[in-house]
Amino acid sequence: MLGGDKPRRLLDPVQVHDYTFFAVSVFDLQPITKYEFRAEFVDTRDKVIHREEFSGRTRKELGEPPAALKEIHVVCSLMI
Repeated sequence: MLGGDKPRRLLDPVQVHDYTFFAVSVFDLQPITKYEFRAEFVDTRDKVIHREEFSGRTRKELGEPPAALKEIHVVCSLMI
């Protein structure tokens, strides 16, 4: 994750099932904030062979769900 004095290294990505892509989670982000990231692809000797930079914005923090407009109660009885 880019920003601040130096980049913050995130957790190592994990392969998703047996697909050819990977996923990583980012924690401790603030709502409604833009973040910049860099993904570096390295070979077996840790030499960077490709680099991608991208950004994204977090959403507004979720609050309480809105109140229901209508409630339906269903009573079920079993006759044997």
